[in-house]
Amino acid sequence: MKRVVLTLLFLGLPMLVPAGSSASGLIFPMGGAKAQGMSGAWVAQGDDLSVLDHNPAQLINLQQGLTAEFHYFAFYYRASFDPAPVPGLGDGEKTSNAGDYVNHIPNLYGGWKINDHWAIAGGLFTPYGPRQTFEDDGPQRYQIQRTRVSLAWGTVAAAWRPVSAITLSLGLDIGYPWVSQRMAIPLVVGMRTLEGQIQFDGTGDLAPRPKVGLLIAPIEHWTIGAVFAPGVDFAVHGKIRVDFPAVGFDPDTAFDNATASQRYPLEARLAVGFRNDTWRWELTGRYFNFSEYTEQLIDLKNNQIGVFEFEDITLKKDYRNSFAVQSGAGYDLDEHQEVRWGYTFDMSAAKDSRLSLTDYDGNRHILGVGYGLDYGRFYGNLGLTHVIYHKREVTTSEAEPIAIVGEATILNNGVYRWGATMAGISFGARF
Repeated sequence: MKRVVLTLLFLGLPMLVPAGSSASGLIFPMGGAKAQGMSGAWVAQGDDLSVLDHNPAQLINLQQGLTAEFHYFAFYYRASFDPAPVPGLGDGEKTSNAGDYVNHIPNLYGGWKINDHWAIAGGLFTPYGPRQTFEDDGPQRYQIQRTRVSLAWGTVAAAWRPVSAITLSLGLDIGYPWVSQRMAIPLVVGMRTLEGQIQFDGTGDLAPRPKVGLLIAPIEHWTIGAVFAPGVDFAVHGKIRVDFPAVGFDPDTAFDNATASQRYPLEARLAVGFRNDTWRWELTGRYFNFSEYTEQLIDLKNNQIGVFEFEDITLKKDYRNSFAVQSGAGYDLDEHQEVRWGYTFDMSAAKDSRLSLTDYDGNRHILGVGYGLDYGRFYGNLGLTHVIYHKREVTTSEAEPIAIVGEATILNNGVYRWGATMAGISFGARF
């Protein structure tokens, strides 16, 4: 059983690569500088091209003709991890800087409102930036030494309004992620702390996600919006390198870890919005579910790691759920200026996370403020969003410590806190 637990540790490490973003989609479940100001509450009230990320039925609210937008975001992330005391070993070492880096994220959109009944649009955006590289120290259970992340995401959508009160839309998102990561895992063996190292290189193939949107205007000033977006992300491949010279392993030991996985994200949003000549307001409920099925093939027979020999191992990582309530408001200072603000409370939970050996729960608080200028042909927006997150991690294998030499224990209990800030700016033109 101990060998199986150790193998689960190795298999789980690649899944921790997007740890900061996968609790319920991306760290910032929103797109567009204008949407930032309302904390992502943009399902029933959106009126710029970033609605492609929220509810494409809102494309019908664009001004007639061609529209182009460019969005740029600077994203700052900082985290800390305080490990819990380990029985028999006293307090764990405090880790004050578990993550500290800045991403630069460009988005580009284009759209055409053909007439009062039809609108089409497309976009290219990179939630992690075109290519991000950062080097930090991570929580003790998976210290990040160097990570490269690249993710290109394209989207297209069409909106149709058959009658004045109802709009339907159909969109398609397609993404291509690529990740490379090196990690250093501190282990406690007896009373000694040993340093291990694992290097992971991974690729992700096409990840299509259809998106169905609905917009209903039952009475004047009021709008109901809904969106349903199932998806699949398949054919992710990886390679792992292991180096534990401190416990007698050959420093050159390495093995291949071929992985075939299917991930199934599901997102649904329902919103009600109010708007008159001066005010706008929206209340949105959002549900996110992420399930994964992974088949692992490991070949250790040709490596000098003693008894650790496995071939086909099939695992099912169950699901992660997230429920969020978003509220946003805007006020027109005059015919050209608008100020916005918003708040999101995101209740996240993960069940049966056997690949990462942890179960966790945590809540995210997302605050947003924004400012916009619109002079007809040209317009621009500023948005600022801050996220506060706090979770307590509990190991699932306390009763049976992971054994490499003697009784080794992974220091993965404790409190993980992080805060992140995103500043966005957008420019648009109508033709």
